[in-house]
Amino acid sequence: MYLTLAMLFNFQYGLFHEEYLVRQKIEELKKMISDQNLELLPDYEQRIEVLKELGFIDEHGNVELKGRVACEVIAHCNFH
Repeated sequence: MYLTLAMLFNFQYGLFHEEYLVRQKIEELKKMISDQNLELLPDYEQRIEVLKELGFIDEHGNVELKGRVACEVIAHCNFH
């Protein structure tokens, strides 16, 4: 019986350890994604400003009619 309890403990410990490692990896990947997004933020903000200047979106970030037409034209050209 003692050997069985020790084997059960080792098995359960192994499962918990694997789960811990997976959770650590998930947290590491979340941090990497967050860092990558922060690196892309200036480029995103510049693109938004260009779209505003061209009248494709308004000052609140809503797509204007001109922007919707542009999206439809691009979508149509990509599929035909």
